[in-house]
Amino acid sequence: MILKISDYAIRALVYIATVEKGYVSVKEINDALSDKSDISFSYLRKAMNLLVRKDYLDSVTGPGGGFLLKMDPKKIKMIDLITDMEGDSTFKRCYLGMEECREEQPCPFHHYWEKSREQFHSRLESLTLHDLVSQK
Repeated sequence: MILKISDYAIRALVYIATVEKGYVSVKEINDALSDKSDISFSYLRKAMNLLVRKDYLDSVTGPGGGFLLKMDPKKIKMIDLITDMEGDSTFKRCYLGMEECREEQPCPFHHYWEKSREQFHSRLESLTLHDLVSQK
């Protein structure tokens, strides 16, 4: 389970990686993504700014400006991206949203989710942006 900020970031990076031109505007990204789902322009903008701060993207303002990948898609691991966007709590939080869920005081779903969470984490360690773009 990932947060909306990571979802937007991943979809935006996939889009930018598939566009074969220079800088891509946030409006173009929003238009491309909103065709497929309901997406908040302001929240997308927040995700894009965080991607710039985390060095995944370069940005230029003004006419012809926008966003450009700073890294080779083969070097962008999904585990790193999600952790950079959300912090490492994504892989520690309770599936049911309980604050006190842990091994000593598990929620009803804890032991079922634990194995799936470990498998999800492991898969994300080997999954790259390039892998996602290649499947498109």
